[in-house]
Amino acid sequence: FDLTGLCIMLSAEASEALRLVLTQKLLQNHSFGVVEGQYYMAPISGVWLFASAAVFELPRALSTNALAMPLANPWPFLLSMALGAGV
Repeated sequence: FDLTGLCIMLSAEASEALRLVLTQKLLQNHSFGVVEGQYYMAPISGVWLFASAAVFELPRALSTNALAMPLANPWPFLLSMALGAGV
């Protein structure tokens, strides 16, 4: 049992619930479609994902020189990127 992991999980669940409620409000009350809703929600979601990755993952990636791995093997990473964009 890890209290930090539990707190992170609970905050992730709460933020997901808030995101779903706000998305539903945006789609219903302002008569937006799914594409318009994503148009407004995707940038702020990207900002929060980037910020949390910079805080929690970037220090370890810099200390272990993990950022050099995509430069050494670009084709698997490019293929993964293309497959992710296709989904």
